[in-house]
Amino acid sequence: MHQLGYPRYAVHSTDLGWLVGSWMAGDHASNLIAHSSDFWFNPPNATDLERYARGETTAEENAAIEGMCSDYRYYVCVNILTALHS
Repeated sequence: MHQLGYPRYAVHSTDLGWLVGSWMAGDHASNLIAHSSDFWFNPPNATDLERYARGETTAEENAAIEGMCSDYRYYVCVNILTALHS
């Protein structure tokens, strides 16, 4: 954006662009005015993963957790699982 003459800017992302928008928000926070997105991502939290590990989640919860941990959001689950076992 600097090459285009914009020292400060906003980012809007959707779907997989959410990853790019989140990366920009982290790496260029001093230049970013805002990051908006219509992509809703609600990852499993530590309690969800503990229940999953104990076999206390429903079939629907299992499918959601396994789906989130098997695609591009895998890193989120790895970070939560790492924190659980630290």
